[in-house]
Amino acid sequence: MRNVLTYTATAIVGLTMGVAAHADNIAITNGKVVTVDNGAILEGATVLIEGDKIKAVGSNVEIPNGFKVVDAAGRYVTPGFMSAGTNLGISEVGAVSNTNDGGVNGSRGVRTEVPFRTSFKISPALNPKATHIPITRIEGVTRAVVSPSGSDTLFAGQGAVIHLGDSWDLIERDGAMMVATYGNRSSSVAGGSRAAAWEYLTTALNEAAQADRRGARSTPNRERDSLLSAREAQALIPVVKGDMPLQITVNRASDILQVLKLKNEYRNIDLIIGSGQEAWMVADQIAAAGVPVILDVFNNLPNGFDSLAATLDSAGRLEKAGVKVMFGGGQPRLNIQMAGNAVAHGMSWNGAIEALTVNPAMAYGIGDSYGKIKVGMDADVVLWDGDPLDVTSSPDMVVIQGDEIALESRQTKLRDRYMSLEGLKEKPPAYRK
Repeated sequence: MRNVLTYTATAIVGLTMGVAAHADNIAITNGKVVTVDNGAILEGATVLIEGDKIKAVGSNVEIPNGFKVVDAAGRYVTPGFMSAGTNLGISEVGAVSNTNDGGVNGSRGVRTEVPFRTSFKISPALNPKATHIPITRIEGVTRAVVSPSGSDTLFAGQGAVIHLGDSWDLIERDGAMMVATYGNRSSSVAGGSRAAAWEYLTTALNEAAQADRRGARSTPNRERDSLLSAREAQALIPVVKGDMPLQITVNRASDILQVLKLKNEYRNIDLIIGSGQEAWMVADQIAAAGVPVILDVFNNLPNGFDSLAATLDSAGRLEKAGVKVMFGGGQPRLNIQMAGNAVAHGMSWNGAIEALTVNPAMAYGIGDSYGKIKVGMDADVVLWDGDPLDVTSSPDMVVIQGDEIALESRQTKLRDRYMSLEGLKEKPPAYRK
């Protein structure tokens, strides 16, 4: 069920003029505000949005003149949610290759002796008008991590954090992480053995560390037998310095333990485990290393020898061990359903909300501005018609960086276009087919 908000005439006109109305300052009153700040949930509270920031939060907030007032009537108010591991803006139709810009595969024009793409960045290919962006944001997802991919690489390249507002500039953090893979897939592109993949991986990191120590003077005099080109080595330096997280897709428990050894070998390295289907088996070790894990809760079957212990209980078990969990994979708007499923199988409700907000924000370097309903944070705020983790709930209002977003997408337009069959004979042929 969707409750209908009471808007002023001015707000209604603003919504009809475009995808995003550059809203007036907004006061959402009488809400059940999930602050994601030490687990606090404020009943009957007000969230005051001024410009693109949260100005005030609490039960006794004075609303200045000129603010648009929205009565939440006791409904949930949360930060906008954030999906990890998406292809938003870089892929339209998976089966149509010329609509996919997420990775470099094949050998044309690239060095092929070793499977590295460390200098590849997906940001130049981002399409702010991609169809999937409005489809995703009207489900309450306001930020996303866009990840490169590659079927023949150990290092796939660098991803970005984006906001999902109506803007030509979506990038919040470019070079937000370096994406790599370890396990069965990495062995297949490194000669057939995990041991060979590990040698490639650590040699690449060592060469980057050496390039950093030697500085720019080493670039024209690199050894002829270097694994990395000068460009690839330079691109990997932020990883060994800890300025760019290394996100490694890895599933098998023993492989995860091997990856964690990087924390001992490279003191500053900042790791993120992606996929992690068997991560729950080594949850204590992951927690001790302080490494967050991206989970696709729907990917819970033993679909290969790297994931024989996959389970629906993974998120709950990781949370209990103290691991910071994030949700990603598949369609990003369904990450909210993933969170609900995780709660149904042992994860706490607050933990699932954190996995959609503050956990990815901290992991990808935007935790100082996003992820909580707190004074001074970016005004990414969602008003829900029910429990946000219930599959039957949906947003009644979405605000991204202070701009109220019209709850409209290609899907809703098609729904509205063909919902009524009345008068079809008088309409153009496109409506009748």
